[in-house]
Amino acid sequence: MKTKLFSIAAALSFLLFLSAAPAFAQFPTTCSNALLQGNYGFTVDGKIIPPGGSAFVAQQGVALQHFDGEGHFTAVDFIMTNGAPAINVSTAVNGDGFRSNENGTYTVNPDCTGSMMLNQDTKFLTLASTIQIKFVLVKGGKEIREVVTSVTAFPLGVKTNIPATILANGKKLGPLNGEMD
Repeated sequence: MKTKLFSIAAALSFLLFLSAAPAFAQFPTTCSNALLQGNYGFTVDGKIIPPGGSAFVAQQGVALQHFDGEGHFTAVDFIMTNGAPAINVSTAVNGDGFRSNENGTYTVNPDCTGSMMLNQDTKFLTLASTIQIKFVLVKGGKEIREVVTSVTAFPLGVKTNIPATILANGKKLGPLNGEMD
């Protein structure tokens, strides 16, 4: 009797598993650049150690990145550094005070991990800094988790590596301007 009851329970469990399988089919089995497409809003939090400095400088902010699905993106951000906007006289800013002139490239691996290079240009269109980032796509590409792996600044054209510990979490925005979701 116990064996028969166990066999029936096992069969029902297996059937339940099979009936749930189509629900998992909506998520990609492999990821690619095409999965990372559209507009994503981010929160940014971390610390940097400025060149010659001995203390961490807190950074918090928000960012908006647009990914084209083919390995390129553009971005704007508003970052506060120790309570003040992270801008200087050469920083490119848009009409809303967000840093602009930010763009780069990205690669999504089949396992939904990836990397990107963000270039920040000055308002004079010279390179201000490059930021290397590693990321993981989650929730079928609707969310992204990022960690900065290196920051390189170019003050007066001199390459300077800046230690940083910065995390960013992004969520895909709904369809904008006729985008398909």
